[in-house]
Amino acid sequence: MDRSGQTDAQNAAAGQASSGLLDRLAKFFSDAAMLLACLAVILMMIHVTAEAIGKYVFHVPMPATQETVQFYYMVALVFLPIAYIARGEGHICVELFTQNLKPPARARLNVFVGILTLIWVLLITWYAGEEAVTTTLDGELQETGNGYLIVWPGRWFIPAGCAVMGISVALQLLKDIRAAMQPRAAT
Repeated sequence: MDRSGQTDAQNAAAGQASSGLLDRLAKFFSDAAMLLACLAVILMMIHVTAEAIGKYVFHVPMPATQETVQFYYMVALVFLPIAYIARGEGHICVELFTQNLKPPARARLNVFVGILTLIWVLLITWYAGEEAVTTTLDGELQETGNGYLIVWPGRWFIPAGCAVMGISVALQLLKDIRAAMQPRAAT
């Protein structure tokens, strides 16, 4: 029993219940970001197809297609799905030097790498967020062949995607910490 009078099993159950809620929230946000990325793919396909048809069939190209792809669709495609990939542990993992480590050492290494990853993702989120605020306040525009395109809203995809990834990484880090702290059975 701990100081509150609860057993280890009760504390574990309470931790799993709160972890379950956090997992569901992380799943919701990463799934929503992935859905937005999928929507960006569909919109980009429609937009580029309409551009090609307009240009080659009607000889009237759509204005700012290249800039819209560059400043909106591609940024959304790169940064919005990263939380979904992180949640499924789908990022590249090279185990050349770690595959023969014993489980306790591998668990501690996972915690260390998780901490580094979380710090890195939070730094990217912070700096990209500052840049997004600055470009929003400046009303950033991109010159096109036919005028100007407002591009500052696309700057928000980076901090949004990284923030959601940070949540996924933090939850995985908590799981890795729990795994590293579990006593191992003697073999």
